[in-house]
Amino acid sequence: MKRVYRLMGLAALILLCLGAGEGFSGKVVRVSSGDRLTVLHDLTPEVVVLYGVACPGKDQPFAVEAEQFISGVATGHTVTVMIRDRDLYNRTMADVVLSDGRNLVYGLLLNGLAWWDQPNFPEDRELQALEAEARNAKRGLWADPNPVPPWEWENVVRVPLATISPSSNPVQAPNAAPPQYQPQNRPADYSRPNNQPGSQGKPVEVRGYTRKDGTSVRPNKRGLPPRPQ
Repeated sequence: MKRVYRLMGLAALILLCLGAGEGFSGKVVRVSSGDRLTVLHDLTPEVVVLYGVACPGKDQPFAVEAEQFISGVATGHTVTVMIRDRDLYNRTMADVVLSDGRNLVYGLLLNGLAWWDQPNFPEDRELQALEAEARNAKRGLWADPNPVPPWEWENVVRVPLATISPSSNPVQAPNAAPPQYQPQNRPADYSRPNNQPGSQGKPVEVRGYTRKDGTSVRPNKRGLPPRPQ
């Protein structure tokens, strides 16, 4: 199955090169966070937001590990950016694929270093399945039985990290000092079974939602993801 995933990822790259989808290839020159990086597009730096995932915010557990993970496999390397949509600020939202077919979105989810961004992409069952696999294996942030997603983080009572029980998983538990993320701790293959681009050049509809008390939640000023008021 892993071989099939890798071959399908490489096939998607070939189709892109033949003009079947919108995208480009370029060198990664900066990683700003686990789900945001800068890629050279015709020698011009372009910010790329990874499609369909939300990594921990900078003050959350596993924010450092998520950034180190992406930096370790992508910085300085040429990647293929497969454009899926654009956000409210016209930033590119994309799958980013390494030269061997591994997909960074897939890698983050499988390692428990990001959430499926359910408020904005509720119908993406592929991302849901990848998140579920990491949660069942208690990888990364799922070492905590109830990790708080970034769109809720600012509005919860902060629990001291020392109260979170350590995990037997190879990835460090949230109460541990952030380590340098070790490549051997991640699944060896995270090529994506399909890399078909979504609607092109069309702003994503950022969804709010309604609490049980009837009050509504609007998207925040960043556009993604919505946070409770």
